Amino acid sequence: AVHQVIDAAVRRGLDFLGVTDHNTTSHHQDLATLQLQHDRLLLLRGQEVTSFYGHANVFGTSEIVDFRIGHPGVTAATVFAQARALGGLLSVNHPARETGEKCTGCGWSAPGTDWSQVEALEVINMFTVTGPTAGEPFWHARLNEGHRITGVGGSDDHGASTRAGSAVGTPTTVIQADSLSEAALLRGIRAGRVYIKVRGPEGPDVEFTAPGVSAAMGDVVKLPSAQEPVLFHLQVKGASGQHIDVIRNGAMVEQAVPKPIAAVDATIEFRVDVKRGDWVRVNLRDASGTTLLTNPIYFR
Repeated sequence: AVHQVIDAAVRRGLDFLGVTDHNTTSHHQDLATLQLQHDRLLLLRGQEVTSFYGHANVFGTSEIVDFRIGHPGVTAATVFAQARALGGLLSVNHPARETGEKCTGCGWSAPGTDWSQVEALEVINMFTVTGPTAGEPFWHARLNEGHRITGVGGSDDHGASTRAGSAVGTPTTVIQADSLSEAALLRGIRAGRVYIKVRGPEGPDVEFTAPGVSAAMGDVVKLPSAQEPVLFHLQVKGASGQHIDVIRNGAMVEQAVPKPIAAVDATIEFRVDVKRGDWVRVNLRDASGTTLLTNPIYFR
């Protein structure tokens, strides 16, 4: 039930919660009613467009998006266009998952997908961070094709009715927005002002910028020459002892930040040589694995 999902979000201390269901918006009336009881938790309207060729969340509209990819006149392109025309934000879910008898249409395989029309991609799905079905390598491949797609996280929770079974808030998507409203959150995602706390809201916080070129996460920087050394700043809270992995075009920049983070509240500077077409972002990592992923700064 919707109220159980909301209760789980309140227990995690979340500021907002996107609630989706498969090919329906019938739960939106419940969201509107329950929103009146929650002044510190924003409920974000969503639907999971579920087809035989993949799943995608659409946020910010209560109109049903035609999910029947493969039927006459219905393609990935028409789904993307309809979502956009309705003012919705479309995010492709768990794109690298297996698809078949075990999970019909779970991986994204829609013919002729134009990734330039996709605004967001689920990079972390529930507890899947690495392995053959992880979203991060799939995302990197799309970025390396020249697309600018915001990486987000999704709990894909179906068990909020039992406290022990709830993954609500794991991972946590952090959006830098100018207000706690549906419109502002969608603007923040479109702008790429997003990082993902892999294990939940208790994880580290960051601010990732390139001050010399006045850029923040999601920005596209026009380089004055073909190749430039760029200074990056990473402000980090709550990650003492963790390591910083600097990623350029999907590959680790060796020794970019050789030492672990030394303080609870730290600012780290590093330089990376970039050329036109490159993108740079950061992961945080502890002994158990990745704890946080930022979105890139892009160079053109």
